[in-house]
Amino acid sequence: MGLRDTTQQAEAEAIVVALNAWDGNKTRAAVALDIDVVTLYRAIKRHGITQARNGTWTVARRTHK
Repeated sequence: MGLRDTTQQAEAEAIVVALNAWDGNKTRAAVALDIDVVTLYRAIKRHGITQARNGTWTVARRTHK
């Protein structure tokens, strides 16, 4: 795992923590992360972050080549 992968993983985990802390409120999570809400939406899509039926947010695990 290289530096880029580690940075991407840390970003995804920070987003998940913020989303869970704010009960999925993306506007508040974006403010907490000091990013624009549009940037948050793009990062959620890019990292494959999803919300489970119980309301918790998780990062989709990726397989390495």
